[in-house]
Amino acid sequence: GEKDLGNGYFEDVYEERPVYQDVEETYQDTKYRQEPVYRTKYKYAIFRWKEADVLKASDSKKPAYWPQDERLNDKQKFRIKKQAENYYLNLSYENERITEKVNFETWDKTNDK
Repeated sequence: GEKDLGNGYFEDVYEERPVYQDVEETYQDTKYRQEPVYRTKYKYAIFRWKEADVLKASDSKKPAYWPQDERLNDKQKFRIKKQAENYYLNLSYENERITEKVNFETWDKTNDK
C-alpha cells in the first residue's frame, strides 16, 4: 500500500503477508478395506502305537486261555495287535519223547482235562 506523508508525497509500504489460494490436484490412491481374515486353525495330537510286551501263556490245562495283563483294561493306551496260537502234543514211547505240533481240534480231543 501507500502511506500519506502529509506533504503531498506518498511512501510505498511493503507488507509480507501469506497469499492463500485454492489449488485443486488430482491423484490416484489405492484404497484397501481393513477386514479381518478368519481362517480355521487346526491342531493335531497324534498318538502312535508302540510295541510294549509280548504276552505268552504255556500250560497243559484245558480249556486253553489267552494270557491276561491288567494294562489291557485301559483301551486308550493298550491294544492287542495280534494273537497267535500253537498247540503241541507231547508223546512218549519207551524212552523217547516227541513233541508234535497239531491243530486245535486234535489237541482238544485228547483226554487231558
